[in-house]
Amino acid sequence: TIAERIRRSCDAAAAHAQEHRDTLCVARSLTQPALPTTFGLRAAGWLDGMRQAAHALQEAVRALPLQWGGAVGTQAALADRLGPAAARDLTDALGRKLRLPVARPWHTQRQPLLDVAAGLGGVASALGTVAADVLIGQRPEIGELREPSAPGRGGSSAMPQKQNPVLSVLIRSASQAAPAQLATLYQAAANAVDERPDGAWHAEWPALTELLRLAGGAAARADELLTGLHVDPERMRANLESAGSGVVSERLLAHVSPVYPGGKPGLQEAIKTAVTTGQPLRKILEQGLTAHAPDHPDPAGPPDTGDASTAREATLASLPDLLDPSAYLGRAGEFVDEAVDSYREIRSTWT
Repeated sequence: TIAERIRRSCDAAAAHAQEHRDTLCVARSLTQPALPTTFGLRAAGWLDGMRQAAHALQEAVRALPLQWGGAVGTQAALADRLGPAAARDLTDALGRKLRLPVARPWHTQRQPLLDVAAGLGGVASALGTVAADVLIGQRPEIGELREPSAPGRGGSSAMPQKQNPVLSVLIRSASQAAPAQLATLYQAAANAVDERPDGAWHAEWPALTELLRLAGGAAARADELLTGLHVDPERMRANLESAGSGVVSERLLAHVSPVYPGGKPGLQEAIKTAVTTGQPLRKILEQGLTAHAPDHPDPAGPPDTGDASTAREATLASLPDLLDPSAYLGRAGEFVDEAVDSYREIRSTWT
């Protein structure tokens, strides 16, 4: 079932999050290296997305009510034969037998169905995010991740050197196809007129069937993908280092700019120089801070005082720590722990 597949995927994501809680990698924003993070936190993000989507789907399915209203939602035939009270009792008994909540007839009130459809779309979207991250991570020039292989899968007859990431591609294709089915279902719901719709009701079922197929297929492939995912911590660290010390520039601006020649603009220029020339940022910063000594006053800076000199010396001494990406992870580890704990709390309630 979809629920079982998602549970297995969440189990695998939780295991990756815990194993790589402190595995350094580069975080990317708008496709570019931004700040240091951990692969554990990225996997925890996958876990949160899948857990929330699966929970929403589970709740929508549980709330899906019994539909037994007769031709136009009045139960006229049943009440005419048995009487209103007996018809009500029989309806309640059928709901208990089928383990479905009993609601008033909802021929044209399609919100229960939309909730289930939205849950399926949410599952496809959450899995699509995972697949997209894996596709990026396993590009050869990045090489941080690799999906599991299987005999006869992913090869190219024309280019035998290729190993295509088939699982990730199929999951992502499902996530991109699912919204169109949702659009059909919402449009049909908006056109559910009279007491039984003319065409809108009939358009729902092919769309819902396709949405089930897409979400179910994506869930099955995500199970295999995450369970067998290969993670390369060394390549992650290498990519972080290749991004340069600029990945901690946010921290440098907060701690170094108050004592740096030219203030924040001067420090920004120093960071840009390191990026464009390939010079070590630490060396550039040390030179800039040293040049601001009393015998080399900075015309653009404030008058040099004993307090300023002490602050510069303290900043020079703290540069190794300020430039260390492992010292600028914020609450990443805490967030990983919270994500895993939240999943464990809800896991036992899934059926």
